[in-house]
Amino acid sequence: ALRIDKDGRDNWSDLFDRPEPPESLDESQRRREAPAADGPDFSIAGVSIEDGRLSFHDARRPRNLQFVDLDLETGPLTQDSHTAIRAGFALQQGKTVSLRSLVSGRVGRVRPRVWAAEDMVVEIERPPPPGSERKPLEGRMEAARLTADLDARHYSAPELSYRLGDAKGEASLEARFGTEGLAVEGPVTI
Repeated sequence: ALRIDKDGRDNWSDLFDRPEPPESLDESQRRREAPAADGPDFSIAGVSIEDGRLSFHDARRPRNLQFVDLDLETGPLTQDSHTAIRAGFALQQGKTVSLRSLVSGRVGRVRPRVWAAEDMVVEIERPPPPGSERKPLEGRMEAARLTADLDARHYSAPELSYRLGDAKGEASLEARFGTEGLAVEGPVTI
């Protein structure tokens, strides 16, 4: 359960925080005990989740999302190499599934607070409304490389191809979070 309270504090940011060394240590001990500038080193052999559930609630705005039927498989997770991922989920609002998705590719840290995803494929299916005779809306996006600079709040998707229903095209997008919110720019062909 991921939550953001009305003041914007979340329940996950402190996951990798390291406490400051106690004041009673001398300077040489404090240097040895000081947290690394880019966070702790860690390694995980892999992650496997079957039939999981993840909820996201943001008290600042009426947003309450449930990710159900969550399946996730990764290769080894380290800070210095990319790993293969494959994840599938359904987005549920209330009791209605509004989207199903399958995501695959490779993800890794380029440098502290900068992440990249390579060879990404995202497949989506939006089921028709209950009782409707329409077909599901299907889509697919492929990206050779996506980057996210978390400090600069800059995101890049230079080579995207997509299909949504009968529409298809390509895009090269740059996005930044600024004082006005998220700004996205770049050419999109349909």
